[in-house]
Amino acid sequence: MTPLLAITGTLALGHSLFLAACFWRKNDGLRRANLLLAGLLLALAVRITKSVLIVLFPATGVLAPACGLVGMAAIGPLLYGYLSAMLDGNFGRTRRWWWHLAFPGILVLAVPFLNDRAMFVCYVLAALQLLAYLLAGARLVWKNRLQSPKAGIVHTWFRLLLGGAGMIWAVFFLQLFIETKSTYILVTTCAAAVLYALSFWGMEKMTAITPLSGVFQKNKNRKTEVTPDPETTALADRVKFCLDHEKMHTDPNLTVAKLAARLGVPPYQLSRAVNAVFGKSFPELLNEYRIAESAGLLLQADYDYLSIEGIAGESGFNSTSAFYAAFKKINGTTPAEWRKQQMIS
Repeated sequence: MTPLLAITGTLALGHSLFLAACFWRKNDGLRRANLLLAGLLLALAVRITKSVLIVLFPATGVLAPACGLVGMAAIGPLLYGYLSAMLDGNFGRTRRWWWHLAFPGILVLAVPFLNDRAMFVCYVLAALQLLAYLLAGARLVWKNRLQSPKAGIVHTWFRLLLGGAGMIWAVFFLQLFIETKSTYILVTTCAAAVLYALSFWGMEKMTAITPLSGVFQKNKNRKTEVTPDPETTALADRVKFCLDHEKMHTDPNLTVAKLAARLGVPPYQLSRAVNAVFGKSFPELLNEYRIAESAGLLLQADYDYLSIEGIAGESGFNSTSAFYAAFKKINGTTPAEWRKQQMIS
């Protein structure tokens, strides 16, 4: 049984590392989601390393349990982070999300000082945390479900990912209380089976899971235009209507999630439509509309009573510094200088 366990565990470990490297390098318009998925696969690889080390190198001491503990503690937050990044184009733009990784981060520093009892307690806490994140992820996917062919494929991917992670959690939890060679074989075999099953399904459906990286894609030495499908174009037109006619960009609290809720679509689908049709991210499009709005206000006599900061607020910016930075990036000068130039010309 030992050779079988070592082979199975090594295959699962190698496959996790290979996929993590692939997603780490992938740049298709969902960079944050890809990095989080790479991190999730890496965490799973670290967890599987425990089984491999115990079988091949029994005298590793605290190293093997430490790898398993840190890996298990990181799986839940990274899984939830990946789902959130896929469903919300604005996800991760603040640093607050990284607090989800505080527990595994603390464990990296603490494991050398933990005795066997403390290690077991931390394992139980990590397992309970993973279960909590699985439930939170399932709730997030259910909340953002949508009935359409492409959304159905994406949500099937989410459900399979959650189901696979749930199976792995179940055998990990079982291993806490039944620590035998049979359970080790069950854990590594289950992890390998889940990884390969998800990989085969994902490779077949990957074009539906990942968005277009832009309006143009490179084809050897020339660029060929990719025409968005009618559903994507129609959604982009609805976005444009909301910004052109309803002036939703003047709402300082507008996010991709808020606009998606207004249009009745998942945030990730709206982000993809904006990226495919306009060739830019939603925040970039929003900034362009807000700067155009501010430019119009700067030239209207009816708004002379407003300061530059007031113009920024009327245009949808809730930060003066963000307004100045965006204005200079688009127009190449400050709002005051730009208005002066327009008045002279």
